[in-house]
Amino acid sequence: LTPLDAAGLVELARLGKGAVLGAPVYSPDGAFLAAPTAAGVYLYDAGTLEELRLIPQMAAFLAFSPGGETLAVSGAGSVRLYDPSTGERAAALSDGPDVVYWELVFSPDGSLLAASGWNNEIVVWSLADGAVRYRLPGSHLSFSPDGSLAAVAVSGEDRVVVYDLATGLERSRWNARRAGFAPGGQLWLEDGQSVRLAYTDRDLVSAPFQGTRPAFSPAGDLMALFRDRQVWLYDPLKGRRVRPLEGVYTQVDRVLF
Repeated sequence: LTPLDAAGLVELARLGKGAVLGAPVYSPDGAFLAAPTAAGVYLYDAGTLEELRLIPQMAAFLAFSPGGETLAVSGAGSVRLYDPSTGERAAALSDGPDVVYWELVFSPDGSLLAASGWNNEIVVWSLADGAVRYRLPGSHLSFSPDGSLAAVAVSGEDRVVVYDLATGLERSRWNARRAGFAPGGQLWLEDGQSVRLAYTDRDLVSAPFQGTRPAFSPAGDLMALFRDRQVWLYDPLKGRRVRPLEGVYTQVDRVLF
């Protein structure tokens, strides 16, 4: 988008009413679009953008289960689970009435739900029975693609801990500011200036790729990084730079494929 082509934009819809508190979220099956607002969570048909229903719970963080059949909504004291097709509440998960839950993430198979809290602790529930499975110190959790590992970043400490979810035990720890998993299962580690890829099944770490805010193509054959006011594409498997994308940017918060 540039000043030259901005006039060609066409507004399709305005989502939510009142203050929008967080980013809208699409369901993985492409059926729904959910918008978190101060009035509640508005659900739309993702194809037509027709408003379907309102879930009357103020929220800033949402997450759909991998199959799209459950919508998790963060809040004070609990995380509530809804059926997006009806808007009815299916369950509520809690680890104490005083905890305010923020970021939510489902495991790849949908059996676990992790929520970060204001107290710099992440709670992981089993959705089969609603029981707390793990309490992990940290502020951000990412599941590996096969669901066997969780990478937890500890805010303010530049520390990332990888846990084995079968046992809850620590597998490894790294000096990094942010972390996550590539589609191929590699652990990516960002230190604020560069990104390294670690292969968790063997003792191998790549040379650093210069840039921040990594994003991966669905097949994992491309990695996008922000550096020198541009978005660069890399081949993470061959360790080489491919090309920059057109445009110059002061700041990039996130790249999506």
